[in-house]
Amino acid sequence: AQGFLRRVLTKGQVFPFTKANETISLALARETEPSAMQSYNQDNLFWDEKDLNSEALSGWSQFYFIIVGMVKVSLILVLPLAYFLIFIGLIFGSGGWSARSETFYGLTLYITFPFLLIYGHFKLVSAGHLFLAPFLKSKRVYSLNRQTGMVTLFKKGNKERFSHPFIEFDCVLMS
Repeated sequence: AQGFLRRVLTKGQVFPFTKANETISLALARETEPSAMQSYNQDNLFWDEKDLNSEALSGWSQFYFIIVGMVKVSLILVLPLAYFLIFIGLIFGSGGWSARSETFYGLTLYITFPFLLIYGHFKLVSAGHLFLAPFLKSKRVYSLNRQTGMVTLFKKGNKERFSHPFIEFDCVLMS
């Protein structure tokens, strides 16, 4: 009746969820037609016949996407509800526009416009019209190179941390 952590730290027991799956999923191969494969843009693939590259988002880009997600939710749900409540107050409340104008202008100037700027920047970057700031770019994690037969791990700043011969490149590429 030992806990999970104690079993991992003391016995070195292999858990079933850590074993690699020995089957290859064919669902994607069945759904993708050859005509669709020809239209893929080769520049956007993270692998080709020569190498396999893995990249991850930087901490700043993760923060940026969280902010953009919260802004989008606010623009779709929260701000329309806030404007709706202001207009309901105009119709059914006392004081009229003069009582609500400061709230309306404050909401528009200090919340809606900055949110629209953030979300507009995201849409322009997604469409390819603007470039990402350098601190939002992805960072390389590893690279497998068939020509040199090497696996290379990277650290901060895309600098090489470790490089070693890797014989089973084709096995990784196939699976």
